[in-house]
Amino acid sequence: SYGLSTDVDLKGYSNEGSAKVYYGLRDAIDMAKASGYDKIIVAPCHWNFDNLDTALRMKQLAKLPLTPKALMDNGTFEHTSCENASGTEVACDDAAAAAKITVAPSYSKLPEEFSTAYFVMLRGALERFGLYPQDENLETAAYRLITKNRGGLLFAGNPFSPLFRTSIVIPRDPYPGQPENLTPDNATAVNDPKNTKDCLWEDTEISIALRANPPDMQSGIKAAGPAVHFGPYRTLFNRDVTVRIPYRFFASLGKKVTPYIYNHVSGQWDALEGQRTAGGMLKFKTKVLGLFRAGVAE
Repeated sequence: SYGLSTDVDLKGYSNEGSAKVYYGLRDAIDMAKASGYDKIIVAPCHWNFDNLDTALRMKQLAKLPLTPKALMDNGTFEHTSCENASGTEVACDDAAAAAKITVAPSYSKLPEEFSTAYFVMLRGALERFGLYPQDENLETAAYRLITKNRGGLLFAGNPFSPLFRTSIVIPRDPYPGQPENLTPDNATAVNDPKNTKDCLWEDTEISIALRANPPDMQSGIKAAGPAVHFGPYRTLFNRDVTVRIPYRFFASLGKKVTPYIYNHVSGQWDALEGQRTAGGMLKFKTKVLGLFRAGVAE
């Protein structure tokens, strides 16, 4: 829902009639209460610091009590209050209390991390137009268009490439037409994270490339294979996709081989769960594309 939009904004560009095209924060709270939910968390998700927009204006528009200044002076921006069915603030132990509402803080003191997270998402969009960071040395090994409905396999088949047999398998759409064709009358809730409406969000050209100048792995971890770039960068999936990357057998002799994904925010490589397969390949599941590499603990 939109926290900083007025009723005029929520009616869309035409602004004809009284019907809203979008939902504001107060609309969402009232709908949750009407559905029987009595514990509500408001999570601001588009701001990189706590300022007057989230501390004051958003709460004014949604008719929520303001966070006491004494709390904000101490660095506490989250605030919990209770209200009755009509939206009037009441004590949480009041018999008329219909919902407890917590307004969470919004990326307090994390402007650099927030901006970095934006960068990696925007980068994936630019890759769709063939634009890559100038300081990265990428050598494409395979690419193909994979459709949402059919899914598919992308395989690096050049036996002279360091990425030979690197692959990604994307499941087909389990419910073609959903959620796109759902309406308020036939929509169903997604309660099982393993049974989502789709996997790939849209038809996408997926690529596999060798990163010749990857970031160093942090102390205590030794690279055991080439750095593999799967793109578009930070493409998200609603279901697990299966990835296989190569590892060097002798570099991992007698040691556990682990797949890692590079984390731009921390500047570190994050470990994933994986297993060795035949032919010096490391298999793992992921819901996001990025820069992967096999490693062993030193």
